[in-house]
Amino acid sequence: MKIKSFFQSSPGRSDHVRRGNELRDSGRFAEAADAYGEHLVSHPKDFGIWVQRGNCLKDSGAFDAAETAYSKAISLKDDDADVFLQLGHLMKLRQKRKAALQAYQKSLSLKPDVSVAAEIIALGGSEELVSKYFEMAGGSFFFEIYDLLNYHKAHLRPSGIQRVQAGIISAILSNEEMGQNTVFVIMDLDVDGSPIKMIDRRLLIDFLDLISGSNQNHDHVKRLISQMESSAIGVFPKRKDVYLILGAFWGTGAFASRYAELKQNGVLIGSYIYDIIPIRHPEFCADELVPAFFIAFGDGLSVFDFIFTISEFTAREVLELLLRNGLPEIPVIAIPLAHSFDQEKDLESGIVDRHVENITQRPYVLFVSTIEARKNHALLVAIWRRMLKEGLEPPDLVFVGRKGWRVNDLFEALEGSKFLGGKVHILHDVSDVDLRRLYEKCRFTVFPSFVEGWGLPVGESLVYGRPCVASNTSSIPEVGGDFVDYIDPANSIEAASVIRKLCLDDNYLEQRVKNIKDDFKPRSWADVSEAFISRLRELQASGPPVGSLIRLPMLRQGELFRPSDLFLKDVGERYLVNPSRVALSSSWYQPENFGVWLRGSFGYVEFKSDLTPGCEVIIFASFVTAPWADQCEVRCWTGDDLGAKNLRLNWKKLGAGKTLVVSGKISEVGTLKLNIMARNEGVPPADELRNFCIGLRVIGFAASNDLHKRIQILEELAFE
Repeated sequence: MKIKSFFQSSPGRSDHVRRGNELRDSGRFAEAADAYGEHLVSHPKDFGIWVQRGNCLKDSGAFDAAETAYSKAISLKDDDADVFLQLGHLMKLRQKRKAALQAYQKSLSLKPDVSVAAEIIALGGSEELVSKYFEMAGGSFFFEIYDLLNYHKAHLRPSGIQRVQAGIISAILSNEEMGQNTVFVIMDLDVDGSPIKMIDRRLLIDFLDLISGSNQNHDHVKRLISQMESSAIGVFPKRKDVYLILGAFWGTGAFASRYAELKQNGVLIGSYIYDIIPIRHPEFCADELVPAFFIAFGDGLSVFDFIFTISEFTAREVLELLLRNGLPEIPVIAIPLAHSFDQEKDLESGIVDRHVENITQRPYVLFVSTIEARKNHALLVAIWRRMLKEGLEPPDLVFVGRKGWRVNDLFEALEGSKFLGGKVHILHDVSDVDLRRLYEKCRFTVFPSFVEGWGLPVGESLVYGRPCVASNTSSIPEVGGDFVDYIDPANSIEAASVIRKLCLDDNYLEQRVKNIKDDFKPRSWADVSEAFISRLRELQASGPPVGSLIRLPMLRQGELFRPSDLFLKDVGERYLVNPSRVALSSSWYQPENFGVWLRGSFGYVEFKSDLTPGCEVIIFASFVTAPWADQCEVRCWTGDDLGAKNLRLNWKKLGAGKTLVVSGKISEVGTLKLNIMARNEGVPPADELRNFCIGLRVIGFAASNDLHKRIQILEELAFE
């Protein structure tokens, strides 16, 4: 996945340049700089190579020589924004803040680029200049990639969603026009200042190259992630900006509260939805995923202004879900994926694993997928077992993917049969180079999945010119078109007939190969990214809805909200209509079995109410204290007046725990917001990385004049 340099060598340049490019791409920067230097002896006015030499000298630590190279480039061409950007990076590395700031400001004045604006912000530069940039740019696109980095902290090889993100990011970074107003960010709620942090693009490019290469090292990956996180720069999305969650949105914690301030500032919020299988087909999912997905999707629907999906099928599923639950209509737009992850990568120089090479020496059929019940591996094992029992000699069957869920019986059966006498091979964590070799050398591929959000292995098979047998369900026909032999994944007799034909009929196999070669036109990641940016620009032009706010959950008088219910995850589709976790602002940690801890010493909970605006209410809030906070005191008040923190409100000592009774009123817009402030927090132990002193167990309210409801709440609390 080597992303092309901003400065490419033109045809006809010297052998020194070609050698320099090879050395640069292999990370031998000092030698590359020398090769470029040899070229510049005879071509001293080659602006692009002066910049390349500067880049390589900078990366090799030869800062003085790098500065000289950039200065020479600027003397040849002083209106190029990128050379000033590179000079700014160099000056920042040399801790020459003033010089770095000047270089970044010059770059920004030549070409609007949000990453340059962020560098200026980080160095304390001119806010006026940065504001001018935002006006020139007309808004920017912020792609949240928290999921991508978080996944690779635990895993070396990317899985499906992570590979999709990598494909889109790489295509955007390779296109100067698309990339100049696009920012890749993470969100960190445990920091001062902006929780939204921009990732250094140079480090991101290195990371993408590393996770897709054949020579991978997980410690190196984790170090690079740590470097990206520690060097990330705070950015502040504004009105006309669009914020898109690119990865697995259900892994981002207290979902809606993370984006409340963005929506209040007029930023459009959206997400790329891969599928809603945990909602529509929970029987195929891990037990813990289903409630977590319901909660996250419900929270998301309270904040999303738009949704992108990876297929028309998923778009229809989402729209039907919104309609069925009476949820607000928002744009749901399909942006189908590319047909292959690596069709645009240069993998020719990669080394193929010896075991993979041995497998490719015999005929085999390939199935690329996580090994889980939904993917229907059991169907293939049954078909192969039957062919062997009949005395046939089918090709080997190769599964590429990690072991997932609900397949223990399958693995026990395979192990008991010694993997059908060696006919079945299981590989995982294969490199992109190895995967390409497996696709190229297979007889054909199979993909009998029951349901998919897209079905990338089908497209990959076609890109490599290999026929595919795949399910006729869900989104899969969108991927394969007329180039795939389709089966009903629940009809084993039909599936066996189609697979046998491709296993045993060479003439038919060659017909299918020719059909793909002659007529198949793959969609690239560049196509996908262009569609992304085009759609984002359309949404940006329409602007955010007036008064765009989070859709708060309803809490009726007399009802009790227990955050521990979210920990126990006793939820279903009803949660989409009333996502109660949204009531917890970003000042709360994740719910636990007792309730939820307050982050720091101030926070609030907020609900819609069934009472009329201005109605006087009595609120019952039950708290617990951390073991080190037995001297903690709390005071509470309602409304948006945060200045009330400075009023002479009564402090109540909590001790081991206590239920507070608070007087307040319903707001003018029909909401109830309870602010909570603590003091005398105590000192947590050194091994406790979170910052908390009190937790909320339960909260409820009733109209002040409704004695029946008030007594009902008290009686229920008494039996907690």
